Amino acid sequence: MYVAYWHPEISLVLYTMKITDARKYFINELQSFYDEREAGNIFGIIADDVFGLAVELNEVDIVKLNEIIGRLKQHEPIQYILGDADFYGLKFKVTPAVLIPRPETEELVHVVIQHIKKLYKEGIKEVKVLDIGTGSGCIPITLKNNLPQIEIIAIDISDAALNIAQENAFYNNAAVIFKQVNFLDETNWSSLGTFDIIISNPPYITIEEFNELEVKVAEFEPKLALIAQHPNALIFYEKIASFSLNNLKNKGIIFCELNALQAKNIQQIFEQKNYSTNVIKDLQGMNRILKAESLTNI
Repeated sequence: MYVAYWHPEISLVLYTMKITDARKYFINELQSFYDEREAGNIFGIIADDVFGLAVELNEVDIVKLNEIIGRLKQHEPIQYILGDADFYGLKFKVTPAVLIPRPETEELVHVVIQHIKKLYKEGIKEVKVLDIGTGSGCIPITLKNNLPQIEIIAIDISDAALNIAQENAFYNNAAVIFKQVNFLDETNWSSLGTFDIIISNPPYITIEEFNELEVKVAEFEPKLALIAQHPNALIFYEKIASFSLNNLKNKGIIFCELNALQAKNIQQIFEQKNYSTNVIKDLQGMNRILKAESLTNI
């Protein structure tokens, strides 16, 4: 697997490893932590981000690979190790200050993009969007990247998360307005204005569910973005429903990512405030996206 060769200029024996052998070595080292398919997928990310098109790893590369393996054995997510994550064809900087963007959220974004394109076809040219709890900024930046005409404001309580989001917006050349706002404090609502679309992937994991999470999520990703810091785990959905009664324009739509286990309860929250609702399943068949339209909004 390792190939040794003599380098006469520096008088050292150096080692190389073919990328195919490196993949086998990587999977074997992590067999107690990941199944073969997942380990192979992780190696693909590393090969692309760290080693590029290399067909052979040199000593420095091998050292890097072993460092990554060591961190993965401590359950650290590969995205935090590499410092970035792919999302909807874009690349986002991620640190433990923000959630790692997930495929389910890509599906949420895709649904919103299709909805806005439909509005454009109907002759609506000005669309204003609010993203609540933006984290890395993956939602508003992706929307702006795909729909440059929209005006979008993204809010979060975390200053550290907003710093990452602003870096991502700059990197992806997306003109998003970021604001630090404690959304649960209703006194902040009047300063935000009104919107055609409100979108959110809020903290929705219950304490019981958090205790069952994988170590790589529970110990590395920000609890502030995973769990509503409130006795009521669904508080964000309740606040979004209340906020939207006065801050969602006529014929406006709310799109929220759902805790699939709580989908019916979340749907009821909105229906009790006179919203018409529809729950959209993700590619895994789970109840994942809530689409809600107020019947009494402005």
